[in-house]
Amino acid sequence: MLNSKLGRLLIVDDEIDILTPLHDLLSEWGYEVTAYTSGRDALGALKEKEFDLLLTDLVMPEMDGIELIHAATKMDPHLVCIIITGKGTIQTSVEAMKTGAFDYLLKPIEWKMLRPVLSRAIEVRRLRKAEERYRSIVEDQTELVCRFLPDGKLTFVNEPCCLLLNKKREELIGHSFLPFVLEEDREIVRHHIAALNSEHPVGSIENRVINPKGKICWYRWTTRTIFDKHGNFIESQAVGRDITERKQMEEALRESEERYRTIIEQSVDCIYLADVETRRILEANESFQRFLGYSLDEIPRLTVYDFVIHEKENIDDKINQLLKGHSYFLGERRYRRKNGTLVDVEVSLSLTSYKGRSAVCVFARDITERKQAEKLLKESENKYKTLADNALVGIYKTTLNGDILYVNEALLKMLEYDSPEEFISINSMTTYKFPNDRKLLIENLKKTGRVRDFETELFTKNRRAKNFIINATLEGDVISGMMLDITERKQAEEARRKYLERLKILSYRLLEVQEAERRYIAKELHDEIGQTLTSLKLSIDMLSRLPTENITDSLGDLQAAVGKLLSQVRNMSLDLRPSMLDDLGLLPALLWHFERYTSQTNIRVLFKHSGLDKRFIPEVETVAYRIVQEALTNVARHARVNEAAVQITTKQNNLIIQIEDKGIGFDLVTVRADGGAAGLHGMEERLTLLGGKLTIKSSPGTGTRLTAKIPLEDSV
Repeated sequence: MLNSKLGRLLIVDDEIDILTPLHDLLSEWGYEVTAYTSGRDALGALKEKEFDLLLTDLVMPEMDGIELIHAATKMDPHLVCIIITGKGTIQTSVEAMKTGAFDYLLKPIEWKMLRPVLSRAIEVRRLRKAEERYRSIVEDQTELVCRFLPDGKLTFVNEPCCLLLNKKREELIGHSFLPFVLEEDREIVRHHIAALNSEHPVGSIENRVINPKGKICWYRWTTRTIFDKHGNFIESQAVGRDITERKQMEEALRESEERYRTIIEQSVDCIYLADVETRRILEANESFQRFLGYSLDEIPRLTVYDFVIHEKENIDDKINQLLKGHSYFLGERRYRRKNGTLVDVEVSLSLTSYKGRSAVCVFARDITERKQAEKLLKESENKYKTLADNALVGIYKTTLNGDILYVNEALLKMLEYDSPEEFISINSMTTYKFPNDRKLLIENLKKTGRVRDFETELFTKNRRAKNFIINATLEGDVISGMMLDITERKQAEEARRKYLERLKILSYRLLEVQEAERRYIAKELHDEIGQTLTSLKLSIDMLSRLPTENITDSLGDLQAAVGKLLSQVRNMSLDLRPSMLDDLGLLPALLWHFERYTSQTNIRVLFKHSGLDKRFIPEVETVAYRIVQEALTNVARHARVNEAAVQITTKQNNLIIQIEDKGIGFDLVTVRADGGAAGLHGMEERLTLLGGKLTIKSSPGTGTRLTAKIPLEDSV
């Protein structure tokens, strides 16, 4: 039986002889099914419980199917509804679809058509719920959220967009967003969108937006562009945050710098202006002259390349970033003094004007002493560096008595606790699955002061055991440690062990199969071909002793014997592997095999197939042929029937093979226990090597159905 998580179904039909088998079938398929004969009872159930899908008869007393769908979708707008009727017409079907029905089925129901309809309906239900959640998240955002096509036409805007632009959603969708971008910024926006590609689909930009009332605001946009598998632009989604206040503050800062020029001249920091195009120093304060050792006369002949020791390309890149709209760059750089010594400085850049041309204003502060202090600080913190570098692992501190002093977020997540306070309130000794493990950990810490790679199992908040490796140190009465969750690694190791064990069994069975085939060939050669050759030899010996005139009469017997020998060799070759399978493919080989099988066993084969009009990889064709061959052989040996059904289809990238007979059947558990399932083992092993699966349904007196599923990774 399938997993019950397929979905909740509510079915309504006033005919109990239809309702009951439909309920049983859907339950067997893995759905959670509730059934009623009355629409009003079904509505009562909808008030008490959520359902994914409603299947209802069209014509019923009290309340018909259309009325029921209308009332049910009012209660749950995301409910997916399907009409089932034996009296449906085009008009009633159209009416049902208008009411909100997803689909309709005519009685008697074709069960093979029902399952895909249900699967699509359940998927629609899930998509509706997901869309509701997505829209709720987007509409609750304070940022602007919109989606647009390559030509800039909007396909979606959230409520904040409508409020900013003072327009209704339907007035915006289908129209370009560019008219709302300040004209001076439109080319920058176009360049930003054009620069996005399938390798770098996300980018950010700052530009001005103007609403219909003329209000201009600055926004920072993060744009994600969606491309198809060929790299073609499909759609973009942009999220914008209002940065007007920040931009105003930057403008105020630039004005402030002009007002306080006198103060800057007296600053202890190095301050200078450089021409944007030539990179030549235009002006510098006295601190710059003292710090780098250049005279006032030498400064106009300097460029930034003379004393900034970084590569020319790096310097140009920083200035170009500034020109593209970055307000400033802040970072550590290295300068060269006139005497050749190197010094560390902290640099701040801004774009300004100097005598009618663009210039870079640079603030450089000597941070040599700070760098030395930072070096000393890093040296003093080396013993804590391991913990800082491994912040993604669990970090904790406890006392020897088990009181928890500190725990980081990573360890909380590993042990499924909601807050540090909740975890600290317990004693760490209660988390150990095996209390003696903690005793051993404490003993080792007391001996050496440090424990590495200590493996243990700990309980989570929900009492699930997980595997951990602990590294810990003991200082006084405090244990400081790191934990690494290795549960998945342990599970992988166990899975690998089982896989190797299974592989060993398969290898052993493969050798058994090879030996069985060798015994079969040897027996055929000895019993059939050997006897025929012996007979030929005796006949030839007798022929050599006959008079010449009597030889002609005996040649007919020799020719018949040779013909029999050739037939035996041919049959033996076909039993081992028909050449038709390699030359023509699976379908012709099966058709030939069915004809030969019927002529040998008098058992008729009813064959249905779809998707076999192409070649598959040799391994798949071989396994499929052998499974059909072995299954039909078992039918001939055990089923006691004169007819068997074979159906082969391709579905969801799998080859599905089903062989069914109405024979005497068998108890699979008993047959396996008695060791009489060699053929079944062979089929299972062949399928396992291809990642397939074999299912057998049989019981004494009810026939047998064998189903094999082979993954189709590739076809010819």
